[in-house]
Amino acid sequence: MGRRYVNVLADRCLIEPTVKDVDGGIVSFRMHDVLRGLAIRIAEEEENFYCRAGKGQSALNENQFSPCTRIVLSVNNLSSLSQSLRAPEICSLLLRRNKEFKEIPKKVIGSMISLKILDLAHTSLQSLPESVGCLKQLVCLSLKGVPIKRLPSSFTNLAALQMLDLGSSKIVELPSDLHRLRSLSYLNLDDCRDLKCLPSSISSVTSLQCLYIMSCTSMTWTRDKTRYRKAASIDKLGSLTHLKSLHLDNYGETISEGTVGSMVDMETFELRLTQMASLPHGMFNIPKLRKLKLVCPAVVRMESKFSEFRNLTLLRL
Repeated sequence: MGRRYVNVLADRCLIEPTVKDVDGGIVSFRMHDVLRGLAIRIAEEEENFYCRAGKGQSALNENQFSPCTRIVLSVNNLSSLSQSLRAPEICSLLLRRNKEFKEIPKKVIGSMISLKILDLAHTSLQSLPESVGCLKQLVCLSLKGVPIKRLPSSFTNLAALQMLDLGSSKIVELPSDLHRLRSLSYLNLDDCRDLKCLPSSISSVTSLQCLYIMSCTSMTWTRDKTRYRKAASIDKLGSLTHLKSLHLDNYGETISEGTVGSMVDMETFELRLTQMASLPHGMFNIPKLRKLKLVCPAVVRMESKFSEFRNLTLLRL
């Protein structure tokens, strides 16, 4: 819905597209600063919105944004939130690119019972408090590019969580009971270079629609009983039948027949085969595939079945 709105704004010349995808959808755009200022002003007056992005703030006075429910404090110099802050009414909090931001007090995060969107991307956050499990309405959490290594044990209490972005983070392992995140539809693990493996419970997260697991240089699919007793094999992904977008690196493990073919709703597929000399046969059973990107240095012959991809709009070999 958001993407449709962006295209409407472009049609009305309120924003200028800078990059479009092969289907004409807008990937990025720029906006005149006068129009941006006007939009923020209207939102602050009519929509309980507070925006101080890029203002160089190093301290935060909660009286400034009360009773606002959507707070944007991105690209500032904040290092933490005040211990006294209690904000049960906030539904959206964006702290992206506060590079000195290292901590969220547990009582503060526990008080944000209405929070739906929390963006902490590209901060210096070392850990999340256990009280994060109290955020029963949290839908979207971005920890992209943060040095966090593990998620708290209460994390899988977030039953409403739909989007989790850990791309380029320092995460080492995911919770073994990941399947408890029964609403999770988007999981980004691209470029998590310290991630050792996926938990075997990934096969039970059947709500997943987008899964990205590429460039994780420490990652292994091979079941090692001494080190990774609860690790997932690559075949476990075969049960994720509702996937629409998958970025998959096999990390040297063979993809068994049928693993990919069950993903009949797949529309975007990026596959990196490091050693396999042929493509997984099951991939030719994906009728809705529209975008296909293959990085397969050992593959020397393309299957004639490629002609069955009647809906392709993008093919990158």
